[in-house]
Amino acid sequence: MADIAAQIKAAIAALPKDKATWRQTWKTGHDGGAKRSNGEAFTGGNNPWLGLVGATRGYGSSYWFTSKQATEAGARLNWDAAQGQHATVLRPRIMKDEKNVGEMKVIGFTGYRVYNGDLCEGWTDPVVEARSIPEPGPAAAAIIGVWGGVTESGGRAFYRPSSDTVTVPPRDAFETLADYVGTAAHEKAHQSGHRTRLNRDGIVNPAIFGDHTYAAEELVAESAACFLLGRLGLQTDSHLNNSAAYLKSWNRKLESDPQLLIKSMGQGMRAAEYILRAAGLPQ
Repeated sequence: MADIAAQIKAAIAALPKDKATWRQTWKTGHDGGAKRSNGEAFTGGNNPWLGLVGATRGYGSSYWFTSKQATEAGARLNWDAAQGQHATVLRPRIMKDEKNVGEMKVIGFTGYRVYNGDLCEGWTDPVVEARSIPEPGPAAAAIIGVWGGVTESGGRAFYRPSSDTVTVPPRDAFETLADYVGTAAHEKAHQSGHRTRLNRDGIVNPAIFGDHTYAAEELVAESAACFLLGRLGLQTDSHLNNSAAYLKSWNRKLESDPQLLIKSMGQGMRAAEYILRAAGLPQ
């Protein structure tokens, strides 16, 4: 796995400075996700934040609207059901950068409220055409199957510590088999941190989205997923670069701790080895 660690570091270093953008590798249809009223995905931290809100509240829609956008889409926000059920997302405020001609800079953020499509009368999410993704091989299936396996449902991937369960989108929603296995492996890595297993701080102690503990846990899980995909022979340049972008997006928030990525990759390797043992596979 040391070779895979070196590949991850090299991929992160090769990314353009401040332009690392993680790309979601599954399509979301009727069952979930985080899309604007026009069908475009929310970007930055707004996307995982809305995914977390949706998972917590049990929403099925993948779309989020302002009250005005709901009306423009031919629906109507049910204000009785929507009472206290909004989510706040951030929009960057930008202005010309006087020091760098032709460039813009972010000077702050403004927040605005959005509501899930489940709260809008007359709204139904568009149905997304399914792909046909092959079943995982025996080794990948063994990894996905540890600790109760996964539930394939909706448009979000998440681990719920309270029930010790993993949920991922249906396999055919993903672009490739590697994307499906990598996503499941990421959530299984979170699951390895349960108090009865590796007892990792980011899982045992609830973290606020975006804080140091939360970001460190994301680094651990994605590192572990990379190690496991490499072990399975499913790692591709495209997936590695996307994982590197995801890792760098979190690490950028924690520049005060330059050793964070190295420490998290060490924990990620430990999580991957723990999962391999649980799956009965050689390490």
